[in-house]
Amino acid sequence: MEVLSGVRYTVNFEGCIQLRYVERVEMKRVSKMFTVGVATLALAALCGTSASAAAASEDSAGRYCAWMVGPAENGDVSPVLAKSCSEVSPAAAAAGLVSQGDGHAISAIAEATPLMYWYSNGNYNRNAAGSMTTIYGNAGPCDSAGYRVEPDSYWKANMSSILGDNNCRYAHVTNRALNSAHDFNIDFGAEGAYLGQWDNNVGLTKAHA
Repeated sequence: MEVLSGVRYTVNFEGCIQLRYVERVEMKRVSKMFTVGVATLALAALCGTSASAAAASEDSAGRYCAWMVGPAENGDVSPVLAKSCSEVSPAAAAAGLVSQGDGHAISAIAEATPLMYWYSNGNYNRNAAGSMTTIYGNAGPCDSAGYRVEPDSYWKANMSSILGDNNCRYAHVTNRALNSAHDFNIDFGAEGAYLGQWDNNVGLTKAHA
């Protein structure tokens, strides 16, 4: 097992890529925990994984999903540009995004930035196994404007923790009724590990700096 210096995850090359937490709260914040790049996608292919690509309008289906979204403009919801799910691994789900695009779209996906990670159980699924979705942005890391992402019906009823990445230190979480919200710190080990009254009750998320 190879441990990447300064990264929250270890990479296990026993047949395919697996992402696991390194339980060190003092770990430095990283700019990249998981990059959708050519090398990563090639390794996923070498694993023999097959990601079942889903249309952006469909609900999440599979233990691991990957979404690519555009920036929020004028207070609107960020558009979901591509979505893919897999029962195999996050890398397989990310590889499935590529199958949906032409050459230009593939290049955009390869350069997309991981913004946040959604988990169906508290404490990032570390206490109990569950589903996970990685949200990628096609306009770079978070700034004050951020990305305003609306969960699909599955995640509205099942999101229990959120982890941020690439300058996405906060998530403004609104409940399903859209009448109550809270700005969660989503650094590793912060309050985003448990969503409290927003647990399984998320109508909107806005990841921002």
